[in-house]
Amino acid sequence: PTPTMTKGCPTIHFVWIVPPSDEAAVDTWVASHEAFMQETHSFGAGPEPCMLKYYIAKGKELNNPMNPESGETGNFIYTMSEVYKTAAGIPAHMELAQPRDDGKLFGTLMEFNGKYGKWLDAGTASVFTNIADSETTSITAKGQPTIHCVQKVPKADEQNMDAYWKSHEEFMRATHVCSVDDSIKDEDTPRVTSFSINKGVVLNDPLDPESGDSGFVSYTMSETYAAPSGIAGHFVKAPEHWPGFAELPEINEKYLLTIEIGSAVVANMGDKMK
Repeated sequence: PTPTMTKGCPTIHFVWIVPPSDEAAVDTWVASHEAFMQETHSFGAGPEPCMLKYYIAKGKELNNPMNPESGETGNFIYTMSEVYKTAAGIPAHMELAQPRDDGKLFGTLMEFNGKYGKWLDAGTASVFTNIADSETTSITAKGQPTIHCVQKVPKADEQNMDAYWKSHEEFMRATHVCSVDDSIKDEDTPRVTSFSINKGVVLNDPLDPESGDSGFVSYTMSETYAAPSGIAGHFVKAPEHWPGFAELPEINEKYLLTIEIGSAVVANMGDKMK
């Protein structure tokens, strides 16, 4: 069956900002995590943990991510995006991960998250908007460019932000397509290979469900495109077809935790996606 990613599916995300001196060590961990995921998880259908999306993206951090001419900080930004078929997938994932490599895989994750972490959600968020009611996610390939952002929103503003991101979903569905068909021109119809905004409660400690509700909700945007021309097409379409685009700078000033535009997928589910 074709893997699909429907609303309500649970997610895990992290965002790390890594100095160049530690790039090689993080790349080694990414490769070991990818091997673990490919060996122990199913994709689309199969035993738990069953993935509907898994990738890690890597890119250079810019001084101003909205301005490619702003120059680089010298650091790297790593973003992981995982969507599970059911809520049972995340506990099953954790059970497999913790003893892997004598605990080094999970232990190093915790070490790196402590050093580099800008954001982490681990089962407290789920898919809130997507590109279609049954979004195919099996075409997210290595090298494809990405857009990610995380917003932390007070619960008093939740209803307004829900409506805001629903209007963004309407824009994405009306103007973009989930495809890698080269006959489709990105300037006319930008091609995504996965898209979701994932919403959840922000805990005081993201790894401790007993730590309590912080009073905030998170919105994590996770987009992959067939080609860089898709991102360019997206930013041509947005001001023309999405009234909310004009509000985005003000909204980001209030709520934005992190954003990247133009990283590339460096890890995924490999042959299981075919």
